[in-house]
Amino acid sequence: MSVQPWITAVTALLSAYATAVSIASIPKLQKYEDKAKKAAEWSEMADKRLWDTRYTVGAGFVTASASSLSALYFTVFVTRPSGMFLVGWPILMASAAIYVQRYMRSFWDSKAKIPLLDDYNEAISDTKTVIDTMPWISIGWVAVALSTFGAMFSAEASPPH
Repeated sequence: MSVQPWITAVTALLSAYATAVSIASIPKLQKYEDKAKKAAEWSEMADKRLWDTRYTVGAGFVTASASSLSALYFTVFVTRPSGMFLVGWPILMASAAIYVQRYMRSFWDSKAKIPLLDDYNEAISDTKTVIDTMPWISIGWVAVALSTFGAMFSAEASPPH
């Protein structure tokens, strides 16, 4: 028995989707970067908001990208699981997705859309899509961990051929 490839493939697709949406939001936010930097020169709060925007969007991008690459690795290379790392990594990825989702939500939930700033408003929507995708990515990784764990024990219990 092996890790179910469809589980890792679905996790890879969800992660790739979150990565693509995150990438799409970055240029939309960068259009307002110069104005935000000027405001940050005069206001500590504006400076904090600028950095929080960068950190939260970056955290979503990095987590989704790492998840996508990891899921692709599991889909292609892990045919016969062995070792606790192959269970531990999916658990780490599931935990990271939930942590980042909460981290991003704590910042972005309070951000209202602003009239006449269409790209900024689209970036807010994009970021909230990434936030909403993270729990599904986490569920995918939990399923990968359970599948891997089950495959390890069924491989140990089965008689040699």
